[in-house]
Amino acid sequence: MVIYVVDTGTSMRISVHTYSITCSERISKKLRHFLSIQIAFFFTGFHLGNKFPRIPARLLKRILFLGTPIAVQDLLVGISFLVILAIVNTIGLTESAGIGVAEKVCAFIMLVPASFIQSMSAFVAWHL
Repeated sequence: MVIYVVDTGTSMRISVHTYSITCSERISKKLRHFLSIQIAFFFTGFHLGNKFPRIPARLLKRILFLGTPIAVQDLLVGISFLVILAIVNTIGLTESAGIGVAEKVCAFIMLVPASFIQSMSAFVAWHL
């Protein structure tokens, strides 16, 4: 169920949209999840212990070494957008709406470079 709240300035309208998932869609979704987990276990060297899945220490160290800079960069970019939005929100409603639209356009434009950067990091990590 999705609930939308629309404020037109003079009145507020709430609309509720429901959507249903068929049984075959649920089964195919669960099957995809199960297969992706099995493939990940097979190709990454995960070993299941008695209680927890175990990742070899060498593999975990390598994943953290390569993934931490990318994660920190994504975190800092998100925080910077929040700071910009907090500053603009103090100015006014129109300016806040403008910066919201500009950030959506920026995010759309940055899809291709961001995906290229992430694929290159995986490609470089593959060859290290």
